[in-house]
Amino acid sequence: MIALLIPIELNGITAIVTDPCYYRNSEHMIHEVKKVQQGGEWMMEVHRDVMGAFGERVVELTVVHSSYSLEDQDEHCGNAGVDSGQMSICGDMDVERFANPYNYGPNGFDPEANRGAFNYQGACDITLHQHAQAGVLCDVMAVSSTGCGDGVYPIFVWRNANGIATKIAVDFRDIEEEE
Repeated sequence: MIALLIPIELNGITAIVTDPCYYRNSEHMIHEVKKVQQGGEWMMEVHRDVMGAFGERVVELTVVHSSYSLEDQDEHCGNAGVDSGQMSICGDMDVERFANPYNYGPNGFDPEANRGAFNYQGACDITLHQHAQAGVLCDVMAVSSTGCGDGVYPIFVWRNANGIATKIAVDFRDIEEEE
């Protein structure tokens, strides 16, 4: 079932899929989806389901462009690693202004005090304190908990006949084994 459906801006020609704690400091954990659809509207979808003893959890984080068609071809395009229990999707033009996740400031780790801030703690506030454990940070970053927590998760991309990405999904149902 879909828990959330929220408009999001993906600014740039590449979408970055990663744990929010890795935007600035670990390129090997960042997955880039190149040639992302420009213009039009993007929507974040968060799908939830019951996951055995875990109960109801986020099972998929998706961003979908208004031009997406059932005829678009999907592919498993890679994996993204997580060790903060959350995943995000953001356009490459907004990554540069995302604050350093380890610069907690004088009050230490305090997500609630960073509510709405475009930084790691702002993302944590959404995944830790929102009932749906997901949302859009500053209109430009889709963020959600990863259902089962840390691991390596598969990323799927749907492309139109011109090879432009119109949908990106991260599946938290099956954790991929790290190589």
